[in-house]
Amino acid sequence: MREIKFRGWDYTHSMWRYGCLNVVDNKPYIVEEDYKSYLVNPASVGQYTGMYDSSTTHKYIYEGDIIQETPTHLYDLLWIVEFDNVSFKLRPFGKDGGYQHLLEEYEWKDLRVVGNMIEGFRTEEIV
Repeated sequence: MREIKFRGWDYTHSMWRYGCLNVVDNKPYIVEEDYKSYLVNPASVGQYTGMYDSSTTHKYIYEGDIIQETPTHLYDLLWIVEFDNVSFKLRPFGKDGGYQHLLEEYEWKDLRVVGNMIEGFRTEEIV
């Protein structure tokens, strides 16, 4: 069984919070392992995909992450991870629609997290 967890951007402390998602009065909160609850930006909430990337730190891949295929293939594209219906999919970053691949089609060694939709991406991370 895969691990179900979420993350969200805590605007008060300017940091990511990881844990369970709890929605109260249409406001999203992330409840961390210590049971502390943090109000997060609704646009930042993303679910863990069950996969991690090929970096040395093996970053978990979340909905809303910007990823790059490694090694880069014919098209030097960045992808955004989105949830659509019942699966996580990759969409070309900066374009509406046009889902290209199911995330499950990739192995962790083929993907690298280079940013996310809240913080943007770091050009030094892109190969």
